[in-house]
Amino acid sequence: MKKQINSIVVLRAAATMMVVMIHCLPNQNRGVMTDFSTAMVTFFHGILDVGVSVFIMITGALLIPRNEGYKKCLKRALRIAVVLFVFGTAMSLAEFIFTDGVSAAALIKSITAVISGKTWDVMWYLYMLIGIYLVMPIISGFAASCDQKTYRYILAVLFIFNGVISVINSQFGDIIAFYLPCGSMSMFYVLMGNYLYKYRPDINKILVAAGIIIPATAIFIISINGILLKSVAIWLECSSPIIAVMSVSTVLLFMNIEKENKFFSFIADNSFGIYVIHCFFIHIINKIFHIYPDMYPIYLSVPIIFIVVFGASLITAFVIRRIKTVRKFI
Repeated sequence: MKKQINSIVVLRAAATMMVVMIHCLPNQNRGVMTDFSTAMVTFFHGILDVGVSVFIMITGALLIPRNEGYKKCLKRALRIAVVLFVFGTAMSLAEFIFTDGVSAAALIKSITAVISGKTWDVMWYLYMLIGIYLVMPIISGFAASCDQKTYRYILAVLFIFNGVISVINSQFGDIIAFYLPCGSMSMFYVLMGNYLYKYRPDINKILVAAGIIIPATAIFIISINGILLKSVAIWLECSSPIIAVMSVSTVLLFMNIEKENKFFSFIADNSFGIYVIHCFFIHIINKIFHIYPDMYPIYLSVPIIFIVVFGASLITAFVIRRIKTVRKFI
C-alpha cells in the first residue's frame, strides 16, 4: 500500500506541474510566433497533455477500490460542483470585468457561462470529474466483479472505439459508423488507472520506454509537419491513442516508486487548489501586466512564467487550505 501511495504522490505532483505548464505556453491563436516556434509549442502541449490523462487514471486508481455507494459519490460530485460554480463564476467575472467593467449584468453573464460551459477552458476537467463521480458506483461494481480478462476486453473496446475510431473519423470524416454510448476516453483512463494498480502488470522496461519515446516522436513529427492531417489537435489531445499510450507508459514508469518525497507530497496535497487557482495568476500576468510568453524567447519566458505562476498558486493553495471551510472543498 505504501508503494502505491508514494507513486501516486509523485504522479499527482508531476501531473500538476504539467497542467500548469500547458497554460503557461504561448497562445498560438495570437499569430505572432514563427512557424518553428508554433510547432515547438504544439509539441510541448502534446507532451504535457499526458498530465491530464494521468490525473484521470489516479482518480480510478484511488476511488474504484473503495467501491463507495451512491451517497458518497454524489457528495463528491456536489463538492466539485461547488468548486466549479465558485471558481468558474469568478474566472468568467474577471473576464467580463476586463472587457465590460463591473456590473450586475457581468455577474449574471458569469453564472450563465458556468452553466453553459463557456467559462475558462481549464474548467472542462471539473465538468468531466462530476460525471465520473456520478457513475463511479457503476464503475466500481464492474471492476469488483469482473476477472482480469474481462477487464482487458473492456479496456480494449474503450481504447479502440473512443480513441482510435474517434481520431480516424475526425481525420477522414466519419467513415466508421460504429460507436459506443459512452463516447469518451475518460472512462478508459479511469478504468486503466485502477487496472494498473490492481493487477500491477509486469511490463518490460524496454516496452515502457518505447511507449514513451515512440509516441513522443510521433507528436514531434505531427507538430513539425502536420500538413497532411485534417486536424493536428485531435492527434495531440487526451482522446488520442498516441497520448493514451504515452500516458499509460508514464504511469507504468513511476508506479513502483517506493521512496517518499516531502516536496512532491507538499505539491500533491495542494494539487487541486493549484489547479483551480493557477489560471488567475496567468490572467493577471496577461491582462494586467500585459506580459505574454510569445513576446520574448519562449525558452526563457515560459520557464520564468511557469515558476512565478506555479509558486504563487502553490503558496495561495496552501494558505487558503488553512481555512477549515475551504479545506473541505480543495
